[in-house]
Amino acid sequence: MCVKWSGAPVPPKTKVLWKVCLWDEDAAVGDWSEASFETGIGAWSAKWITGNYTVNKKERYPVDCFRKVFRAASIKKARLYMTACGLYEAAISGQRVGDFVRAPGITDYRKRIQYQIYDVTTLLQDGKNALTVQLADGWYRGSCGAWGLKNQYGTETKLLAQLELTHTDGSVQTVATDAGWDWSNDGPIRFADNKDGEVVYANNVPPIRERQRSQTILLRRLHPTTSRSRSMSG
Repeated sequence: MCVKWSGAPVPPKTKVLWKVCLWDEDAAVGDWSEASFETGIGAWSAKWITGNYTVNKKERYPVDCFRKVFRAASIKKARLYMTACGLYEAAISGQRVGDFVRAPGITDYRKRIQYQIYDVTTLLQDGKNALTVQLADGWYRGSCGAWGLKNQYGTETKLLAQLELTHTDGSVQTVATDAGWDWSNDGPIRFADNKDGEVVYANNVPPIRERQRSQTILLRRLHPTTSRSRSMSG
């Protein structure tokens, strides 16, 4: 069943409540069921970022580790908008964000990239927080298809993230990917591929320190493809 929305366009970042009721073949009315969804970001202030290394398409690389440390207080609502050319997994102060495995999902990255919306309100604490992201090759750069072809969509994985914090006074604080993020490729996951498996050195800790960067993040001025959010979870 498809019911077309006949009202005015719904603004970005809006929670929409909806409900449905069904009748059976005897015209008996069932109970109402209610659900909700939230519309997408509308506009990005975040920039694409990538690891600080020169890519040789014949080589394979460890998972990139990105981090941004920030302070927060009196948070009423927090949403994280995120996508990647590759596969990402995010955490806030060590707590995993959402339960989507292999985000952002496979698409033809040359035409469309899906992004996700996460409610991360309960993951934040007053004071210092750290948003960390691991970025792997996935379908973008890793092995694909029966022949294990690599670099089908590109050779350089990328990350785009925008965390919006709404305070109790109504003001909004934005934490977005830019040149100020920390990066390392010396984390525990030394190799990760959908087809070829994973190599993990569990004792490795990414050597990234607050306000100390031995490497500079490279900016890529690419525009994210607008798409509907695929998942929203806290």
